[in-house]
Amino acid sequence: MTFKTLAVASNLATLVTKCCKKFRTECIKIQDEQRKKLSENFLLLWQEEVPVLINKKALEDQFDKRQSKKIVLPSKEDVKRLYDYLNNECNICLEILKDEFNFNAWKLLTQCTLISIQIFNRRRAGEIERLLIANYQTKQDLTEHIDKELYKKLADTTKNFAKQFVRLTIRGKRGRPVPVLLNPLAVNCIDTILAYREQANVRSNNEFIFSVPGNNDTAKKYIRACPLMRRFSTDCGAAMPSTLRGTTLRKHVALTLHY
Repeated sequence: MTFKTLAVASNLATLVTKCCKKFRTECIKIQDEQRKKLSENFLLLWQEEVPVLINKKALEDQFDKRQSKKIVLPSKEDVKRLYDYLNNECNICLEILKDEFNFNAWKLLTQCTLISIQIFNRRRAGEIERLLIANYQTKQDLTEHIDKELYKKLADTTKNFAKQFVRLTIRGKRGRPVPVLLNPLAVNCIDTILAYREQANVRSNNEFIFSVPGNNDTAKKYIRACPLMRRFSTDCGAAMPSTLRGTTLRKHVALTLHY
């Protein structure tokens, strides 16, 4: 027995359990002891058999599927091409916004800055796209105030290089603190994005840096990184744009560091 769609199998097992408990509750309400007893017997058998017959098998199939799946990592050339393309677009937008506000330039600057920071830090899309203004306001220069002992051990050239960057902490997966580095261009871009928030019709109570303009209460308050990554990976002229995704980029840097 194998499962074509693994999530359906495990989710269906949970759903059947919830339905049975709900049915038992309704039987109690109408004082139907016979059907209540039947539902309890079914629930007992279901909870006894499902972990072995369905859940365990679904997990095994999921592991086998992951092991056999071929993952094509992006080339260094494509990563550099995308990163350079984004930085070039940021510089063009900054030049336009230097003298006066332009909504299209501001919007493109917001989008390019988001993906550029994601690539530079190799972080999850959800972590960077939900970057808060409050997080940015706590940024620190990479000087001896971060780690005095470590800073003393650095060479002078390394210290000068580190001073170009700032560090901040955001909330990552499962609430864990995640460090993010910003280069001078990213800092300049974010400062410009924040400076024109009001002209871009961003709500004053929107706490996200990469915010969505407008007054739609049902829409997301921040722009989504995944669609932008797909778009820019094609626009930059990469040889294999499908490999330029958040997950593969994180695996790319992990493999590079391993070797």
